[in-house]
Amino acid sequence: MTQSLIQIGSTGLNAAQYGLSVTGNNIANASTTGYSREVVDYSESTGQNFGAGYLGSGVNVVTVQRQYAEYLNQQLNAAVAQGGMLTTYNSSAEQLNDIVSDPTAGITTSLTTLASGLSTVANSPSDTSARAAALGDINSLTTQFNEVTQEFNSVRSDINTELTGAVSQINTLSSQIASLNKQIVTAEASSGQPANQLLDQRDAAVNQLAQLVGATTTDNADGSINVTIGNGQSLVNGQYSYNLTTVASSSNSSELDIAYQVTNSAGVTSTIPISESVLTSGTVGGLFQFRSQTLDPQQRALGNIAVTLATTMNEQNEAGVTLTGAQGSALFDVTQPTVTAATANTGGATITATYGGSTLSSLTGDNYTLTYEGGGNYSLQDTTTGGAPVTVSATADTSGTGSSINVDGLQIAISTDPAVGDSFQIQSDTTEAGSTLSVAITDGSDIAAGSPQATATTGTTNTGTGTITVTSPPAQYYPTGAMMQGTVTATVNATGTLDFAQTTTGDALPDVTVTVNGVATTYSPPTNVPVTAGATYNVGGVTFTMSGTPATGDTFTLTASAAAPSDNTNALQLANLFNETTIGSQTYSGAYSAFVGAIGDAESTSNTASQAQTTLISQVTQAQQSVSGVNLDEEAENMMTYEQMYQANSKVIQAASTIFDAIIGIDT
Repeated sequence: MTQSLIQIGSTGLNAAQYGLSVTGNNIANASTTGYSREVVDYSESTGQNFGAGYLGSGVNVVTVQRQYAEYLNQQLNAAVAQGGMLTTYNSSAEQLNDIVSDPTAGITTSLTTLASGLSTVANSPSDTSARAAALGDINSLTTQFNEVTQEFNSVRSDINTELTGAVSQINTLSSQIASLNKQIVTAEASSGQPANQLLDQRDAAVNQLAQLVGATTTDNADGSINVTIGNGQSLVNGQYSYNLTTVASSSNSSELDIAYQVTNSAGVTSTIPISESVLTSGTVGGLFQFRSQTLDPQQRALGNIAVTLATTMNEQNEAGVTLTGAQGSALFDVTQPTVTAATANTGGATITATYGGSTLSSLTGDNYTLTYEGGGNYSLQDTTTGGAPVTVSATADTSGTGSSINVDGLQIAISTDPAVGDSFQIQSDTTEAGSTLSVAITDGSDIAAGSPQATATTGTTNTGTGTITVTSPPAQYYPTGAMMQGTVTATVNATGTLDFAQTTTGDALPDVTVTVNGVATTYSPPTNVPVTAGATYNVGGVTFTMSGTPATGDTFTLTASAAAPSDNTNALQLANLFNETTIGSQTYSGAYSAFVGAIGDAESTSNTASQAQTTLISQVTQAQQSVSGVNLDEEAENMMTYEQMYQANSKVIQAASTIFDAIIGIDT
């Protein structure tokens, strides 16, 4: 019986020592990240029958148990994954917003300055200093477009660097988790007890992985776990991990995507890309979403502004006359779209594309696939957005030698009908348009402030009452490449229609366009052109109207000449472009303000969401720590309890020893 009492006291001392050790370890790790509080799990030892009943034989230490709630850990991992995404998105958006948001500098100021400079030229078209200042303003605006676009590219480069760093960390953590899986399986199989410290380390690694790329775990029967990312892509499978790497994006070689790095049995390593659309969590998700939702589309928006501004200003300057009396030329050099025919094409069509035309204000800056369906109809698919194909129809050229399509700010020229099924890739992405934009003129005198002049006269031998009136100066030059010179004569023939002829040069006469009630009809060659009351006529860029009733044989002469140095009509048109809605329903400045506002909205929205997620993470962490965290007050109470337990069990052993000594004394 005495021996039994000593045994009971000994088990109690052992239990108290376990309790003190575990409590001390809890206190020591109170501030250790990822540590889960531990408690000793006790059970009563099997009793022994002494005839008068079963007497207890002490206490057993069953195990040291982690205080851990799987569902709370999963919630925390999900919360930090979303937090990592939002924080990264917001940080990148703030960086981009800082680049464009200064209202006193950059493109906003340059647009205002150039508009003012062109107005000054319009007020003094012969003033060479005003022209030189305006040229300086054109250079300044171009430089601003270059610099802002380069800043965007710098942000893109930073994203590439961050992705590379994140992938390196992901690989390290994946390998660590797989190694911990192996250690846990071995330790628990040999001891039959949970490997608490290793389990804490694994949970901490999974949490870090969640912050980087989001992570979902599943338990295996042997104590290991599997880790997946995205839509179930495996990262850790038990004791094995898979390496990720970065590869150049197939849609943009300046951007990086993430891929599996796989080595086969022959030692050949290949990569299997993972779509960025499925990696939406953690730092990686934040980088991808910022890039696809803000950086790329907004840089294209900036490029669209650059292209539209340059194209419209080029067209207007080309419609004017320089200070030296020459035809105006382009003010800006703009990189034009490229068209690549599919290698499987069987037809002989040649297709080219340029920015401009009646749909320029709807420029998207996207890439397209154009496929011929037959009958002059084409299927056009936006490959940048991945939208459904739309059917567009080609319009036959007036020359009869080809056709054209004007859509989404593109003028697509087609030499001849392709074979049905032939397709062409149109690379019209304007992402880099701001960086490649340059100034095409070198002297202020090249600003075409004036307009070609045209006068109309009635033949002196006319017998009818018809007269013509020039309603606007030429909008373009005729013949191509030189200012319209000499005269063009319209003669009323016997059928009562007009025949046009170039009378002083050997150049061929261009088409004549007649517009009646808004409907334009082109005549080529320009003979038998009907005389219609209320119609307007355009030949060689000169627009005129006819009134009265002309008689057969009557003639009307159009004479074009160079503008005077004091002519400011085209300079006024150039300056007025800054007030016109050339980009969608917005002016140049309005479109740029909307561009800046969109970036500001992205920064503001992501900031609000990030702050809300930070609050949620704090709440989930508190819930998780209420189970797994160390409470020092509680541990202090446990320490006192185990101290008293140790002392009390020592007394039990002491009492058993005293009884044993007394029994020995009786025997002697």
